[in-house]
Amino acid sequence: MNFKNVWIIWKKEVKIGFASPTAYAGFTVFLLISGWLFWAIVRYAAMSSISPLGMSHFDVMQFVFRPLFENLTLILLFLTPFLTMKLFSEEKRTRTIELLFSYPIGDLDLLLGKFLGAVTLLAFILLPTVLYPIFLQIKHLAQIQWPVLMIQYLGMFLMGGAFISVGAWISSLTENTAASFVVTLGVLLMFWMLSWGTNRFSTSKIARVLHHFSLLEHFTSFSTGVLSLSNLTFYLLFVLFFLYLTYQALQSRVWQGAKE
Repeated sequence: MNFKNVWIIWKKEVKIGFASPTAYAGFTVFLLISGWLFWAIVRYAAMSSISPLGMSHFDVMQFVFRPLFENLTLILLFLTPFLTMKLFSEEKRTRTIELLFSYPIGDLDLLLGKFLGAVTLLAFILLPTVLYPIFLQIKHLAQIQWPVLMIQYLGMFLMGGAFISVGAWISSLTENTAASFVVTLGVLLMFWMLSWGTNRFSTSKIARVLHHFSLLEHFTSFSTGVLSLSNLTFYLLFVLFFLYLTYQALQSRVWQGAKE
């Protein structure tokens, strides 16, 4: 791996991302929905509070930010395919990927540069939501537990990274960006809803396996502000696994060349 090459690819992806109308459209939609969710949840929490002065008498982290983050991750599930659908498929469609392969850039450099570029765009999209707890703190509406908030953000960021890794893999398999978007969304929904059907199975072993691979189940501890090593490890291994699949998809051209 060459860090200079990773840096070059990363800069290219970030520059393309910030120049893309699709990215700004996704950012605007996410910001509008997240802002409305925050306002609605805070309003409901304030009306439900015992104190007429605000939300100082109950846990704002659990009654405001936990439902907020749980809803935002669902929005990211639909938004992330927009960030990843062109990672490799567009390069294949325009044949520019062949040009990239002709440069002294390894497949791993290309993969990491593109993945980190998408993660950077994800961080840019999530950044404005930091204003929500700051607003509550400044207005003295609630006492923010910043360590708990950081764990909740970590969980959402890990979830987003898992989404991106799946999207990168799907994008490396096709040159059709629309197909990349649809398939990525379908796969993510499968992992999201995997634990929903466990009640249909009487075998507890099957239920445990389905729960173990559900992205939603592993986010629960983060949303409550609890840093779980097992859940952290799951997300990291999940990302590494799909990045490995993407790397193997990129390497397939070498196998095909050898057969020819």
